[in-house]
Amino acid sequence: MRKILFLAVIVVSALSTQSRVFSQEEAAKPAYKNGETWLFTVKEGGSTGSTSNPLNGTYELSIVDSKLKIATLNGSQKEELDPRPASLVNLLTFGSNLNFPLTVGKQWDRHYKIPYYGSRKEISRKITYEVKGIEQVTTAAGTFRAFKLESDDRAGPRDYWVTTYWYSPETKSIVKSQFDSTAGGQETGLKRDIELIKFTPMN
Repeated sequence: MRKILFLAVIVVSALSTQSRVFSQEEAAKPAYKNGETWLFTVKEGGSTGSTSNPLNGTYELSIVDSKLKIATLNGSQKEELDPRPASLVNLLTFGSNLNFPLTVGKQWDRHYKIPYYGSRKEISRKITYEVKGIEQVTTAAGTFRAFKLESDDRAGPRDYWVTTYWYSPETKSIVKSQFDSTAGGQETGLKRDIELIKFTPMN
């Protein structure tokens, strides 16, 4: 009887420990505070379709009156962007690419339509997201324990874009992002690398 009770205690303890471990592997949706800022560098190459609007440079994302503001920085000059580029909005939780809580193995998808290049015809696309794991990621802003996500945005078997990005609960943002629109075998396309270089929290 004592042996059975001893084994039961061990099992309960193991399950409790496992539960705590899994709870630590979850990222809840963060709350932002006015005055918080993030600085990112963006490097783009190539183009998508017949047009290109490169985002190369340094960008500041900030919370002002509980709203997201995005500005381009050039030396001491700052210029607010309106409309805000989706690829920059997606770096915080204002985008549609982060579905909280984040847990390893979680998957979800989203359907949307966009105009076909050079015409008024719209094509349907589907984005599939998956949280692949947790990794240590180092950027100019520091080293972070981050959730690694991958997305597959496609309209067909040879028309798809992939994005790999790392979300850090510590910075409440994506700290690194790699986009490649040539993944489907296209000879020309856009590639974009984004990296966090500074985060200023508000205590």
